[in-house]
Amino acid sequence: MMKTHNQNNNTHPIKLKRGFISRKQTGNRIYKSLANYFFIALVLLLSCDDFFEKDISDDRVGNLIPSSGWSSDNASVHFSWSPMEGATEYNFQMVSPSFDLPHELITDSTLSVNNLQLTLGNGGYEWKIRGQNSVSASNYSISSFEILSPKILPIPILPANRDTVKTNVVQFSWAHPNKTGSYKIGVFSDADLQHLVDQKEISDTTVFIELEKNGQYFWRINSIDQYNNQGDYSSTSTFYLNFDQIVDISNEEVVLKSPVSSGYISTTKISFWWDEVEGATDYLLQVVSPGFSEATNLIINEKLSGNSKDYELEEGDYQWRVKASNNNYSTGFTTASFKIRRTDISSELVSLTSPVDEAILKESEVNFKWEEIEGTEYQFILKKDNWESGTVLHQKTVSGNELTFTLPDGLYYWGVKAKDLINSTETEFSVRSFTLDNNPPETPIHVSPANNSEHSKGEIQFQWRQDNAEDGIEYTFKLYKENGSQNDLIYSYELSSTELYYNFNSTGTYYWQVMATDNAQNPGSYSSLSVLTISDVNDISNAVVILNAPYNGFTTTDTEISFWWEELDNAQNYTFQLVKPNFTNIEELVVETTVTNNKITLTLETGSYQWRVKAKNSSSGTNYSSANSITIQ
Repeated sequence: MMKTHNQNNNTHPIKLKRGFISRKQTGNRIYKSLANYFFIALVLLLSCDDFFEKDISDDRVGNLIPSSGWSSDNASVHFSWSPMEGATEYNFQMVSPSFDLPHELITDSTLSVNNLQLTLGNGGYEWKIRGQNSVSASNYSISSFEILSPKILPIPILPANRDTVKTNVVQFSWAHPNKTGSYKIGVFSDADLQHLVDQKEISDTTVFIELEKNGQYFWRINSIDQYNNQGDYSSTSTFYLNFDQIVDISNEEVVLKSPVSSGYISTTKISFWWDEVEGATDYLLQVVSPGFSEATNLIINEKLSGNSKDYELEEGDYQWRVKASNNNYSTGFTTASFKIRRTDISSELVSLTSPVDEAILKESEVNFKWEEIEGTEYQFILKKDNWESGTVLHQKTVSGNELTFTLPDGLYYWGVKAKDLINSTETEFSVRSFTLDNNPPETPIHVSPANNSEHSKGEIQFQWRQDNAEDGIEYTFKLYKENGSQNDLIYSYELSSTELYYNFNSTGTYYWQVMATDNAQNPGSYSSLSVLTISDVNDISNAVVILNAPYNGFTTTDTEISFWWEELDNAQNYTFQLVKPNFTNIEELVVETTVTNNKITLTLETGSYQWRVKAKNSSSGTNYSSANSITIQ
């Protein structure tokens, strides 16, 4: 049947070089060859991942949550991002506070999903994410955020709730433990907070607000963080405003009291004085010469809070006026005239300006100055040592108010009096004294520590003296440390006493010197350098040597006695003393010797003795121990 089917299909043989193959045979062989090729290709493809993995090296993960600038007071944070085509996994990294300045690596994880939940503490964070597969990785996408402390509402403090405020400039204050970027305060005139009177945004926790009307007010505040997120409002606090209302004083008149209008005054020291106006907060005082209609000189133009002012004027004609004012209203000016005609200056005194009284000067050229009194000349006198009976060095009558003389060292008194050229009255002398001293003080003499002495580390007292020292001498103390071929200044101090304590913390060779400066600021010469050495040997000056044997009151018939005491730390040797019969009434110094150990044996005659020991090292020594008595029978 197959043959019949083939014949009916007109199958024709194909002639090949080596024989004939039917078309059917040819088709079967082609199909088998194609199947073999397909199978081989499939195996090759399945064995090579590169053929299927996408190159994502130029891509970047998008839609990062949380995004940059986000903040929250919730410690549990959900992270997510858009899936990336071609990525089989994601590398997630997070640090605190940033990748530029990382203080802590929070995580470095490889994830197969595009989300993550973490619980974090307060602070700033930065995280980045990239997609990756077996052949490539995308660029990192980065985002930063902040976890804030739980929000704490501001607490109103001033004005206290239901308090009464008596000034229209009201201080508002509040407390806020978690201070943020700024605050917004709102002041309302109703309890429903519908009628806003004033609103301010500030960075501090105190603000002053001016309110115009008396009455009850309500206020609240809320915080605004650095990302402009507004917190909840505080509780509402209320207060009552009751301040003095501004009085209309426009119809009031200032009553001038002194100087009276058209009056004559014989003194140049004028006290301007007027009655206070109820409701006024300040007063404008103006004084001109000779009058306001033909003023040639404006002498005073000053706003005052009080109702008086003292001022010194020259002889002449004057007018003065005052008006009162407050924040909203003012009175008109009230004006008065007066004349100054000095008839007697005997009750006045010349005001001396320099040198100041009891000055100590070192410049030999001295400039004398005093304040002028109009229409007078001056008599100047300079005396030596005292004003009453001192030698007169200079006496001059001058029209000016200044003289200069070159003087030697000494104590001087100078005086000036004024004489009126018109009526010949004169003042008493105004007198001052001064001392001229341009000689340097003597050089200080070192007292302790001794030159070339050795000391242990710790506090050391430096002392010096100065012959013929005057009151007010200042000293400059300098301490140097030897450093190879040079001495480095390590301490400099100015003081008025002749002693100073310094704590040495390191060993070495040190040098010190002192200079004196007198009241006239004349510097003396520095003293010669004294040297001291600081070593590691400890100071034992406060230690006590303890005697062991023979004990106090010991009696024996043996003549060979071993004396023994406890060793003292840091001691290098001991001085042993034995006297007869005791240290109070010494008849004989039997033994005084220095030993390096803590024991000495002696052969003695019968009799009564006392013995004691003190310890020493290279820089210090103890006092003698208490004495023990022994008797040899």
